[in-house]
Amino acid sequence: MNIHHCIAGLLMVGFASVAITRPPTDEPKPFRRASLSTVIDALPNVRSGSLFDEQIGEQVLHPAVAELRRRLDRSRSMTDAQWRRALLETESILTRDVWPANRSFAVYMREPSWISIAMVELRPRRRHLTPARTGTTLVGSCALGIGQRAERETYQELGPLLLGEHRIKFNVTVHRGTTMYRVIGDGSPQPGVMWRGVITLPVRVVESELEAFPPVRDAKLERALRESIGLAYTSSARRGGALRVPTIIVQPTKEQCAVLAKTALSLKVELLDGGAVVETKMLPPHCYDAPEPPRRDSAALPPLFGFERFETVPPTAEEAGSGWSVRISGTDEGAFRLLNADRYWSGTIELPLSVARAQAIERSGPEDRESLHANETW
Repeated sequence: MNIHHCIAGLLMVGFASVAITRPPTDEPKPFRRASLSTVIDALPNVRSGSLFDEQIGEQVLHPAVAELRRRLDRSRSMTDAQWRRALLETESILTRDVWPANRSFAVYMREPSWISIAMVELRPRRRHLTPARTGTTLVGSCALGIGQRAERETYQELGPLLLGEHRIKFNVTVHRGTTMYRVIGDGSPQPGVMWRGVITLPVRVVESELEAFPPVRDAKLERALRESIGLAYTSSARRGGALRVPTIIVQPTKEQCAVLAKTALSLKVELLDGGAVVETKMLPPHCYDAPEPPRRDSAALPPLFGFERFETVPPTAEEAGSGWSVRISGTDEGAFRLLNADRYWSGTIELPLSVARAQAIERSGPEDRESLHANETW
């Protein structure tokens, strides 16, 4: 498996939602006396359960997530309707409203960020459909396998559906988990079943995959993507000397994320010298969410979703000269499996490498970076 796909899987599964337990540095007072419905209304989607706190320089829980965790940890209960709303509106359980008949029906699942350790089981009442689940009831000290679990849980095939309208009912069980180091009597919440109930997912099955998941070419979307592309350099010491590694990155601003939201990006990246392609790579498929309203992290960019290191780019942008460019093309490879997307981009854009370098400098400055990771913010 490509290492970048593994990194993308770590982001998809919400590893941070398990690892991050610190509430915001200023206690979530706006929600302390709020009704439970108000807290649920304020929950971000399950992929955005944390934010960057500039006061301490760390990721912390979203205030509404921290408050709902606090209440559930103290054995506060939610009604069936509140459980359904929390799971569906935060997209812990998700599918598309329109589904092509040629594909086995599938669901996306992620453990709720507002339960510190959780497992959610989904059992269809239709016998020919298979169960699905997300999360775990026991967390150890090793994150090995989380990337693979992410890919498995965010696209779980349940079985075929006939053409037409469906309302598929599921028996749902939410478990609270624990860690392998829990000490009985330490005051941590007791593991066990938190809720059992029924959730219904409406879906319309159609003949054409193009109707269910259409390609899109849009000038505003392509402008946002074009302005997100950068040429960055990382440096590292190797065998006593410095090695500069040119890297093509894709990292939109929050405003550009809002334009790209709900669009799957499966990008082919080509480097050209004098119009001739000299190197080609694929970025892992990704779909941005519409950003949450700015909070303490308003100055930070969304996480970098894709990067690829290239061998043929000269070690400095100046050496590359005016004949070098980068071409980005949208494909359908792996795009359908991103169930938080309802379309995929199929266009092509090209820009000079000097422009890509200028855009990266605008975001992070001209200095080389010591490393580059898919979950860094610039």
